[in-house]
Amino acid sequence: MQNKFNEKVSLFKNTFDRRPTTLRLGVILDKIRNCPRLKHACATLRTLNSKDERRLFKQIKLPGITASGVFPDGRSQSNSILPSGLIQVDFDDKSFPTLMILSDIVKLLKSDPYTYVGFISPSGTGYKLLVRITSNPANHLSHFRALEEYYRNKYGLVIDPNCKDLGRLCFLSYDPFIFINSEARVFQSKNERPDSPGTGNGNFNSDLETQVESVVRQIERIKIDITDDYLNEWLKLGFALADGLGENGRSFFHRISLLSPKYDPVTADHQYNECLKARKTGITIRSFFGLAKSYGINIYPNHLKNIAGHGE
Repeated sequence: MQNKFNEKVSLFKNTFDRRPTTLRLGVILDKIRNCPRLKHACATLRTLNSKDERRLFKQIKLPGITASGVFPDGRSQSNSILPSGLIQVDFDDKSFPTLMILSDIVKLLKSDPYTYVGFISPSGTGYKLLVRITSNPANHLSHFRALEEYYRNKYGLVIDPNCKDLGRLCFLSYDPFIFINSEARVFQSKNERPDSPGTGNGNFNSDLETQVESVVRQIERIKIDITDDYLNEWLKLGFALADGLGENGRSFFHRISLLSPKYDPVTADHQYNECLKARKTGITIRSFFGLAKSYGINIYPNHLKNIAGHGE
């Protein structure tokens, strides 16, 4: 298998890992099929009743890959250095057509000519695919949109919209019956062009996430706790990240909170949920950059000075 599936991807130990390993896809597929640790982790995950517990467990305990290529310095779009020619496609059980169960979905997708790899999700309720596409990252979004239409029209299936993100983390699962088709066709979008993952407001958020990533790395490098004051710093940080990045700000909140001796992952995760619910607090992403700047962090890194005005 490893000789055939030579696409390179980045393997992250968990959601918060920032030092991934570059591996061939074949190695990853062997892990999904045979790894005892993944088997144990997925079995444990499937016993958890709370949605928040399951999400936090996956973030901390499950490794994942950037299926779209190599991201050596984090999963922001700007960190992609080697495209794999693959796109991740996720189907959640809540989006299955009426009267269809997981086994029906698996059977359908195994027979689809574009299914390169297919395996059961870590939760045991969904199905994940890897589909071959052309290797230009600029076409990632157009491929995603075309695949959305393809699966909706052909099978009545709805792709998880987060798969549109180039650096989306694909959590590894345990599936001894993983489906692999080395002869799968390459999916081609009718509208391939030098597009970027997001336009308008989406483009701004992509740039903003890159800038937040740069600031958080500086905080991690000097190991400074900027959340010591509960009301004026930690809560404000959560509200600011929720305002600017929504769900994508959760991992940043954990990474910054981790530097405090008071850090508890369950408490932090619960607090971020509350921040997401209370979006209209008057606290904006500017507060995050202002707080970082007050601790001596450079909030104007390199080529991102053009958007730094959004953050003071």
